[in-house]
Parts: sequence; C-alpha cells; structure tokens
Amino acid sequence: MATRNSPDDSKQTAESRKELFAAIDAIASRGGITRDRAITAWYATTLLGIDEDEAIDAASADGPEDNGCDFIYVDHDQEAIYVLQGYVSDRPERAAGIKKWNALVAAVASVKDPVSFKHAGRLDIYETLKDLDLQNYAQVFGLVTLAAKSDQIARQLESTVRSKTYGPGASFFYEHQDALYDKYLIAKTADRTVTEDTLTFSTRLSEIKGDFGQAIIGSVAASEFARWYLKYSNQLFEGNVRLFIGQRKGGINEKIIETASTRPGEFWP
Repeated sequence: MATRNSPDDSKQTAESRKELFAAIDAIASRGGITRDRAITAWYATTLLGIDEDEAIDAASADGPEDNGCDFIYVDHDQEAIYVLQGYVSDRPERAAGIKKWNALVAAVASVKDPVSFKHAGRLDIYETLKDLDLQNYAQVFGLVTLAAKSDQIARQLESTVRSKTYGPGASFFYEHQDALYDKYLIAKTADRTVTEDTLTFSTRLSEIKGDFGQAIIGSVAASEFARWYLKYSNQLFEGNVRLFIGQRKGGINEKIIETASTRPGEFWP
C-alpha cells in the first residue's frame, strides 16, 4: 500500500535535501570536484570521521580510468579500505541507475589486484594499494546517492551480500536520500547534545567512578525517555555512524579485546 506524505513531511524533506545540496556543493567548490565526487567526500567527512582534506583528495581518484572508484581511502588506524561510488540527482524522485552499482562491484577485483590501476595509468591508486595485506584490511564498498531509493539496486545489494562471493573481508552498503537525511540530522545535532534537564528515576541510584569517568546507574521508565525524545529528538543521540568494519585478525575488534584485557579500567563496567 502506498502512503502519502503529509505537507510537513514533504517540507522537511525539501529542507533536508536543500541543506545536503549546500553541504555537498561547498565541498565540491573547495575541492574543485564534481557533485558526484563531492557527495562521497562529504559522506566520508561527516559520517566516517575522515579529515575533509584527505576525503577530497580521496575523491579525486574519480576519472575515466578510475575502475569504478569515485572515492578510495585507506584508513590504517581502523585497517579498512573505503571505496565509494557517488550520485547526486537533480530531481528528488529520480534514482541512481544500476550501472552505478555494477561499477562499484566491478571495483572489487581492481582493489584485490591493484596492478589494474597501474595498467590504466592510475599510479596514485596503485601505489596506495600495492603493499597492503588485504587479509588484515576490511574492504568496504558503498554507493552513496542523494537520490530516490532504487529497488533494483537494493535487490542487487541483498544478492551480493548473500552470495558471499567476495570473501569475509568485503562488505557492501547502499545509501539513498532517505537514509542520508536521517544520518545527516543525527550527525548535525551530535554537537548540540542535551546539556541540562531533569530525569526522574524509578529506583535508587548507584554511582560508579573509574578511569572512564563517572556513571550513575538506575532504572528509568520508558515514558521518561519518550518525553525526552519528544522534546529533543535526535539531540539525544550521538553521531557515531561508522560502518561495521568486520571481524579479522589485527582489526579494531581485536584491539578492543586487547584494551579490555590489558586496560579494563578505561571501559565503563
């Protein structure tokens, strides 16, 4: 069954799209890159926590011989390789074509065998990838679009994930404008968290102090959280929206285990 958006929903969508356009165009202007490249740099900066200058540089990989990589970035700290395709539609009802997804999936082979970039004349990308041990790096492939959802691409994403053709180190995602709006709002309000208010606990409180800081533990009725959400909306939540980067030897998950084992006081109990 189709549902009709209320005037308020349509207005909010239009305003969110306008804000996203402005943010993307600002990066495009600063980096001298196209909108399709700029949306990948914006996504990496805003939602992956990558430095903007580095993100713009990574988006400059786009070109006729980019082998399906509008954006390619190696995060050595997180041991992850991010490969993105970007698309910005001039109309909100238009979706990305399936060619964008096919180009992204085709990039997997090039990342696993970077000599293809060398043959294509992209020595910059080849030098970035040639010495990496992919067994220790998660490979994250994503299509990021400021466009309507494509059911065809969504089905292809499900098929690609189910097939497990590209091994445990590779993961895939597809972002369309609805998801981007939600994540953008969370990221935008992350630095405007609730600084002061009153919360009523339904049990006695316990206080814990440690290397992590100070914590207060108690039970709160769901109605209290509902009241706060109605009042503050996404300001209640932090903008930690990094992608899941897999479970692999030497990866971030293993480092979390190491920290918990050797420096447990840094974790909240």
